[in-house]
Amino acid sequence: MELRISVVMPVYNGEKYLRESIDSVIEQTFTDWELLVINEFGSNDGTASIVQEYAEKDSRIKLVQNEAKLGLADSLNRGIKLAQGEYIARLDADDLAHPTRFAKQIKIMDENPNVGVCGTYQHH
Repeated sequence: MELRISVVMPVYNGEKYLRESIDSVIEQTFTDWELLVINEFGSNDGTASIVQEYAEKDSRIKLVQNEAKLGLADSLNRGIKLAQGEYIARLDADDLAHPTRFAKQIKIMDENPNVGVCGTYQHH
């Protein structure tokens, strides 16, 4: 059976909020996902080690280390190319996903095959 959601998270020196962001993915009520954390070349804080720590505990989490400076758009494209999910979800390293986000979005997409993109509101 195909994986349902690939979460693509580009990051550059994002250790300040990264754990909270990853935890918000782990805490999703919908559990058929992979998280691809695309760590930008030159990121020199603890980002890579944080992602590795999570990846050792949860095989759905993967660190993708850029070997050259790609920037946001090319990092996102790299993540999308590596994604194995039926759907792509975007999350920044300083964002939190509501626990039912994936479940609600999957439901909308599955029930509306003519819909190509499903966004969310943000709460500050």
